[in-house]
Amino acid sequence: MRLLKHTLTAMACATAITMAASTPAQTLRAAADKIHSAPTWSVTYTYTTATGATAGGAMTISGKRFAIANSEIAIWYDGTTQWTLDRKANEVSITEPTAAEVRETNPMALIDNLDASYTLRALPSKKGRENIEVTPKSGAAAANFKKAIITIDSSTSLPTAITITPTSGHDNTITISSIKTGKPLSVNAFRFWQKDYPGVSVNDLR
Repeated sequence: MRLLKHTLTAMACATAITMAASTPAQTLRAAADKIHSAPTWSVTYTYTTATGATAGGAMTISGKRFAIANSEIAIWYDGTTQWTLDRKANEVSITEPTAAEVRETNPMALIDNLDASYTLRALPSKKGRENIEVTPKSGAAAANFKKAIITIDSSTSLPTAITITPTSGHDNTITISSIKTGKPLSVNAFRFWQKDYPGVSVNDLR
């Protein structure tokens, strides 16, 4: 009788643990909800290529809008239109990117745009970090990348790294060094204003 009692207790504990564990979809949904819980997020990161080359950058996110800046480019996206400034060429290109193209420019957007077109798989977790593999099944997303690995901090539900394997080429990783909430910003903060960049030529590709 005592053995049966212990066995039932162990089974109950195992069931509770299984029920408490989040699925990959739940983990990423929690991350998306957390990102949407603040008016803006300020992110600093390091971008590492397959060759080991690194570059630092900063990003501001507000819902689906974002602005990215590093030593080579600056990008503004207001939810519809994207401006990409090539600092060396002193030229800005204007486009209206697809959702897949937005994810290619801003990997953070991948967290907020996952649906049945993707297969999610939990990878081994390390030191409070949940690693989730995202593989596109077909369609436009599959044309942009083979897979992505998103690392989420279990204690904050915020991303700490995103590694993307493009269809051609090798892994590129964004490692987030800082992510914090910010004050509300007007949509104008996510648009290019030529008066602030005198002498820059404009290439409208819309």
